[in-house]
Amino acid sequence: MVYEHFNNHFHGYVVETAFRFSKLLASLHLSK
Repeated sequence: MVYEHFNNHFHGYVVETAFRFSKLLASLHLSK
């Protein structure tokens, strides 16, 4: 149960980080 909770939390963190990174990359690409 604890492992499952941690796994879900970690997955959410990875998705959020990837989303922010892609947004940052897109803004950098547009500013060029």
